[in-house]
Amino acid sequence: AALGGAFVLKDDFASALLAWRAGIPERTGFAREAAGLFLTRSRKPARTKTHGAARFFALLDEQAPTDLHACFPVRPDEEARARTMLAGLPEPRIILAPSTTRPEKDWPSGHCRNLIARLARRGFATILVGGPGECARHATMYREPDITPAGRLLDLTGQTSLGELAALLKQVDLVVACDSGPMHLAAAVGAPLVALFGQTDPERSGPLDPGATIIRATTPCAPCLARHCGSTAACMDSIDPERVETEVLARLGRDMKKPD
Repeated sequence: AALGGAFVLKDDFASALLAWRAGIPERTGFAREAAGLFLTRSRKPARTKTHGAARFFALLDEQAPTDLHACFPVRPDEEARARTMLAGLPEPRIILAPSTTRPEKDWPSGHCRNLIARLARRGFATILVGGPGECARHATMYREPDITPAGRLLDLTGQTSLGELAALLKQVDLVVACDSGPMHLAAAVGAPLVALFGQTDPERSGPLDPGATIIRATTPCAPCLARHCGSTAACMDSIDPERVETEVLARLGRDMKKPD
């Protein structure tokens, strides 16, 4: 059946044009970058700093709730498959989701290798997660001579459905993630979370979980909201693995005494 209407949530010219070309009669979105030319009902983007999830309420002509939060239901069969995937891994179990759809938001591979090695020396297990397109990058994080997880690393990159990923996030002890889908999913299932932010602003795109720990870049340019740095972004490089390890230990209630 033909669509009667669409909310164009990405406020750019191309997205509004796509909805118009699809022949959708009612098109609601934000009038930005000349997108209003292809919308039948438009709203001006908020001029104040607003979380991305809250700003869309304007398209409904409603105020965003003050206690905005996300929720993602997980089925029992997905919970069961997640338990099977995690079976045999030592505790505590840490999920690491270091990749995004935009390379300037990724945590550098070298930092990931360093953190995985640090956690392995403490006896912690690390589970890598992400989409199929991130398999090659994630493999470089542990296939190195100095990385010896000894059964303390599980790479599930590209091997889970969305529901299975949500179940995994629920069942581990902590999640470390960049500004990404897995980060928001972790918040939606109530997983303990450490989120890494550089180029993007946690006040605009942070996890909808007041209990999440936010680690921000130390570079003066962050958050710039630009997309020109690519995988060489200095902001994400400035988030040191030892700093992340410190926050992981704090969230787990462990001290910083160095492992033997």
